[in-house]
Amino acid sequence: MPLLKPQLTAKGGLDDYTFFCDAETGMLATTPQTAQCLPDLRANIIIQYDPPSSVEIVTQLATYCSTYLMFLRPTEVGFIGHLKDEAGLKFEERFIPWDHVPKLPTIELQNWYKTFHSMNLNSKAAYKAYLDSIRDHQLQEFFNMKDILLKEVAEGFCFAIPPYYKLVKETPRYELQLKAKELKKTQPLPFNAPVIKTSFKRIIRDHDSDLKARKELKRKAKKKTVIASDKNKNWVLSEGVVYNPDGTVRDVLADDSSLRLAAPGPCTVDVRHARDLTQQQFLETYAYNAPVIIVGASDNKDFRALTRRSSLLSWLGESKVRLSSANTYSYDKRDVTFSTYCHQHMKPQSLQTLANETFYLFGDHSHPQWLSLLEDYNIPPYSLPGHSPMLSFGVAGPGSGVPFHFHGPGFAETIWGRKRWFLAPPDAAPIFNPNRTTLQWLLEDYPKGPPLESMLECTLNPGELVYFPDRWWHATLNIDPCVFVSTFLSP
Repeated sequence: MPLLKPQLTAKGGLDDYTFFCDAETGMLATTPQTAQCLPDLRANIIIQYDPPSSVEIVTQLATYCSTYLMFLRPTEVGFIGHLKDEAGLKFEERFIPWDHVPKLPTIELQNWYKTFHSMNLNSKAAYKAYLDSIRDHQLQEFFNMKDILLKEVAEGFCFAIPPYYKLVKETPRYELQLKAKELKKTQPLPFNAPVIKTSFKRIIRDHDSDLKARKELKRKAKKKTVIASDKNKNWVLSEGVVYNPDGTVRDVLADDSSLRLAAPGPCTVDVRHARDLTQQQFLETYAYNAPVIIVGASDNKDFRALTRRSSLLSWLGESKVRLSSANTYSYDKRDVTFSTYCHQHMKPQSLQTLANETFYLFGDHSHPQWLSLLEDYNIPPYSLPGHSPMLSFGVAGPGSGVPFHFHGPGFAETIWGRKRWFLAPPDAAPIFNPNRTTLQWLLEDYPKGPPLESMLECTLNPGELVYFPDRWWHATLNIDPCVFVSTFLSP
């Protein structure tokens, strides 16, 4: 079910809504405020889960459909009488006992929360957003925090323990946060400004009786040893390919045709150094308009040392990873061990193999140690208002990549090896076969077809990152065996 975001309506990005209107049947998720802005909205049923913010919104939404369904807690039923008095609307009230409501798969969801960090974060954000809507509601006589039990609300989001949430707004810390947000809107953040992070971390000591805690302590000590001892060693990912400590490939092997399936191309994307690009300049010039290559944005030398082949195989060799098919839609998945992936799937890409027959590691990591590894990655120092970063780790062989596709905005950094990028704006879709590899497209289709004036391309070297705006088409091609991290910006 597509989620229609408010900023998409502001940019005219109503593709999902258009598909919804043209389809015989369909479902669409959105906020009441966004629904009010949709042109010619007509639906059979509109279901309101969160408390309505005003009588006017309910009145307007009720005119868009034949059935308007609203869920209220027992203490909020008085709002129905208020609707009848103020707007003259007629409602059929029905009481549903709790024992008649189907139970959520609480245990399964809680296990997913432990495994998938992004699902945990999104669920916590939804939990807090619901409480915010109650706390700041205009009609406090019906919607307030007075009778709310946080444990019951948390159970509705399948949390065994309610996530931390500060209910009291009038606190010095809350006021400081508001001032900081207002200041950030008017003044760009200096590049060298310190980043303040607020978090709660458990201090693990040597005599800790918790077995998991002791294993975590040993793992962190091993990380420090790897960083200290391996920074100046060469790194081997695929047989015959040797890397320098900075992540670049040794020139001695650059002419090996059996391993070098494609060469770097020209760079037509803007290249900026992080010291000359402020947050404000990034927002005004690139965030919503064009891609950009950023050099020197973050120091990930320690992370590069941790992602050496021997280190990854030592820690995670027998852990399961989920491979995705390397076609545009990545609809096929395959589970193997990381060791199997390195030894069997990271061979140079064959021109006879289609993209939907090629599998590579990117994004789906169920093992907790993968999430622990990403804690050592320094994310780019740029952001989009109202968006949160979500990390994805990838390892791929030479000649692999993903054909043209699009999604939300984000950054991508190459840790080891080189990756070639092709980008096109949303209104200039390139001509390509979604089941043919990027390598096939580059060597066989790209030279024959007419050049696209709007297409941009560049080759990322280790330590460089590319930013791609929302819904920009892009295809990738790994020139060398690559390790890379993507930072997706999710609203």
